[in-house]
Amino acid sequence: MKRYHLSESILFCKFLFKHIVLLQTFEADPNLKFTYSWQRLNIYRQRVYGTTTAVVKVGYTYKDCAKTIWDVQTTRISGQDLTVSDVGGWDADIHQR
Repeated sequence: MKRYHLSESILFCKFLFKHIVLLQTFEADPNLKFTYSWQRLNIYRQRVYGTTTAVVKVGYTYKDCAKTIWDVQTTRISGQDLTVSDVGGWDADIHQR
């Protein structure tokens, strides 16, 4: 079995949530970190409320290897806070709360 060095690989990172797909390609480096700031909007630029599931796929492609090896993980992420005054542009009377 051949061992590959990190310098012989390419790293792919794919994020999927609320119909948004983000694909980043990196040269593989030790201790590589990537931060994505989600604006809490869906693909149609509408606010997302509550929590949603994000799928994070990290793929490794090595020199002389035709396939990409994927590590898939899921996590829960928070959307917008739901406040009464944001629902349909109206607010309930104080006696109805």
